[in-house]
Amino acid sequence: IGFIAQMKGKLTKDHYTAATVFVDHYSRARYVHLMKDLTSEETIRAKAAFEQWAILHGVTIQHYHCDNGRFADRAFLEACAQQRQVTTFCGVNSHHQNGIAERHIRDLQDQARKQLLFAKQRWPRAIDLALWPYALRNANECYNMLRTESTGKSGNSLPKWTPRCRLGINLGRSPRHARSVNLVLNPYTGLVSPQFHVKYDEFFETVDSTTDSAAVSNWKGKAGLVAITEQQEDDNSGTTIANSDAESNSSKEDKEEEEEEEDQEIANIATTSTAPEGEFAG
Repeated sequence: IGFIAQMKGKLTKDHYTAATVFVDHYSRARYVHLMKDLTSEETIRAKAAFEQWAILHGVTIQHYHCDNGRFADRAFLEACAQQRQVTTFCGVNSHHQNGIAERHIRDLQDQARKQLLFAKQRWPRAIDLALWPYALRNANECYNMLRTESTGKSGNSLPKWTPRCRLGINLGRSPRHARSVNLVLNPYTGLVSPQFHVKYDEFFETVDSTTDSAAVSNWKGKAGLVAITEQQEDDNSGTTIANSDAESNSSKEDKEEEEEEEDQEIANIATTSTAPEGEFAG
């Protein structure tokens, strides 16, 4: 399941479950549409969103080369016929006949997996695998729009950070704002807001002071990704009690050892005092 970002209100319990990837045969530009289910209606909405995105770039879609499955449903074929679009399919289990799209899907999955696993390793309390829709979309945006220097460096440097900075989780560029605006997830409330004045910490160097705080994982429970229980509080209190018990036990053991040492010293003194002259007490 995938987390659905929202800017205000109570977090929804709905989740993304799939994504459709469109690849332009000429330019190799890609478009990712996140979906709540795999119904024909949702697939047609994905098609309409892709065509609207293509029109913004001066491109008119005339032909779809698809897999079988939902793309072979009557509803999808009728939607293509209404737009006077040609539809062709690859053979059953012959994914190589649609190799361009299959290769781009594989690349997107690999790049999104790298981003998500790296973030999960560096900030395990706040990052959840349910953020895969935004890792996938961000990987697609990087492919379509990212430009770097000949040295492979972006030329940006990370300035010094202060504890007054608010930390958030970057979900990638906002599809409804300027290109310089990204969606940022608040790990405490679960709400997502479009932010412009932000600095990006690609190496998670700013989360060291918050890795011990369990509050950064609150958004997971509010989004219905994990059950909200008092188990964590019980576990924390149990750990504290266990630690206090261990400390008390260790202090008792230390006292007992000190008492044994004092008794031994007393015994040695008594033995020495009762030993005859010229003999050594053992």
